[in-house]
Amino acid sequence: MNKKLIGGIVLGVILVTSVTFILIRVKDKEAKLKEDTKVVEIIKQNDTIVEKTKDVDVTINQYVVDIQQAVTMAHKMANSLITADEIWDNMDMNKENVGKLIELLGTVDDSANKDIILKIANTWKTGDFSNVDKDHDTIWDMIPDANVGISNGLNESKIMEAMKNMK
Repeated sequence: MNKKLIGGIVLGVILVTSVTFILIRVKDKEAKLKEDTKVVEIIKQNDTIVEKTKDVDVTINQYVVDIQQAVTMAHKMANSLITADEIWDNMDMNKENVGKLIELLGTVDDSANKDIILKIANTWKTGDFSNVDKDHDTIWDMIPDANVGISNGLNESKIMEAMKNMK
């Protein structure tokens, strides 16, 4: 067999496994949400939350919310306030986005990462970005297969701008 065929087969297996996992999570979330009529009604009225960023719209389906989506959002916001050798993506650090992160975390199943990010987000909500470089690296450690992008320090001018945006 040639390498392309083997690669295609492996990719196919990964894709099928991922889709199956997502479908199982959706069914589990739907069953859990049906237990609380108010939650189901809220979700039916607002089926998705859309985070508007400068370059990208991040859509988060309420039924498939996962801690990894919260990690990604928090990581992108922290990226906007640090210096690093490489920064791939960022999201504005402002009152609206921090509020939406906290709201998103409210829909996530309990986990150690949820508690850590929630504590960080609540600190950001107060306009305290003095440890955002350490916050970034803590969040960065939650990303599977992360291998570049550790913080080199604070971007002071961006922090000043973010502090104004938190008012």
